[in-house]
Amino acid sequence: MWPSTKPTARLGSKEDRDDLNKRTLEFLDFQVESFDRLYSSRIPIRNLVKMDYSHYDCLLMVVVSQGKNGKSITFDTHDAEEVWTRFTPDSCSQLIGKPQPSFVQVKSERSARQGNSGDSTTSDRPETALFDSNKSLALTSNYEISFETETSTLTYNAKMDLTDAKATGQQIPTAVHPKNKGPSRKISNPVDRDSRVYNMQHRCRGKAYIFNHDLFDASLKLSPRVGSKTDVSNLVRALSQLDFEVLCFHNCDITSVRRNIKQLAELDHTDNDCVMVIVLSHGTHGMIYALDSYYHSDELWLPFTSDKCPSLAGKPKLFFIQACQGNKKDAGLTVQSDSSQMDSIVPQEYSIPTMADFMIAYSTIPGYVSWRNTTNGSWFIEALCEILITYGRQEDLLSMMTMVLLKVATLGRDYSQIPCVVSQLIRRVYFPPKQ
Repeated sequence: MWPSTKPTARLGSKEDRDDLNKRTLEFLDFQVESFDRLYSSRIPIRNLVKMDYSHYDCLLMVVVSQGKNGKSITFDTHDAEEVWTRFTPDSCSQLIGKPQPSFVQVKSERSARQGNSGDSTTSDRPETALFDSNKSLALTSNYEISFETETSTLTYNAKMDLTDAKATGQQIPTAVHPKNKGPSRKISNPVDRDSRVYNMQHRCRGKAYIFNHDLFDASLKLSPRVGSKTDVSNLVRALSQLDFEVLCFHNCDITSVRRNIKQLAELDHTDNDCVMVIVLSHGTHGMIYALDSYYHSDELWLPFTSDKCPSLAGKPKLFFIQACQGNKKDAGLTVQSDSSQMDSIVPQEYSIPTMADFMIAYSTIPGYVSWRNTTNGSWFIEALCEILITYGRQEDLLSMMTMVLLKVATLGRDYSQIPCVVSQLIRRVYFPPKQ
């Protein structure tokens, strides 16, 4: 763990460290080492990479500091990703196949949101980008994890009784605090505050928009995405089976993409469980290509925050992006790359953070290409559809995404791929049959 109190003091940072040490990690049988007020975290990281992990179950890292634009601040400043990206199979072979979770406590780039009255809080300024696909901490583990102790077993894969997701009947007024928009306004929330699952018992499942791009303007010099129509067919089948109302948009220009996203966000989703958007295209470093130009991926979900789309407040907002995030190949069928540069007793009121209830799944991790079979479609979408069709009525969404990660990770021969799931979901998502 790396708590830092410079360049400005982080009040409460030592309490975070002590809570992690004595109340959590030691209870789970971790051997904890703390590094306080480091000039740079690079030295302890280099030493950690050289350790012998043969007899360890996993490696867990926690950074408690300040940050800005993907940089984590010790006494100097460096990429937050350096904390975990050094533990590659080449540099630390004894961790191959073992979980390596990392947790970063820094403030988001957006302004602090008001907490409950009476809370005393300070923000972790400077800030780090939320939802920046190239800087996010991602769920890339292939297996669910449980920690066994002498007295108990803590597991995170228990099946949830769907009756826990009771609609509130008389809806709970929910305070939402839009940024820079004056006093909070109240909207109804579709589920009890302490429910561990989302309410998926509305009249309709919700809209699923699929943006398929397999042809591009000649000026972009992008190759056709052969096999993408197979992805669309598989998605329509899988999502229709889960009761989504599926709409497909083919080879839209950038104006049409933005217009359709805007129209979807402006719909009344009161009778819907959730919303889903899927994009199949070329991409690079957080950018996605439409027919005639490119746009930043956050244009897809920012219109759906609870302050802008109140009828989706407290409901899952699910996004799947099949596109490259760079040009690196993970060396591991005839395949092509989707790279743009390659031709081949509950209180009556509670607050919902405007960025809560999102899940964004990328077909690959930042910096890497995403593979597509010209006959069967992309690895990621093929695996996603297979898992949704097989387990969509039984498992929760994040458990299914873990299965997708495992399937994609084990598909390759000459090259490999691992998807990246960024989740702000605060409850479990199930897809029970509609009556």
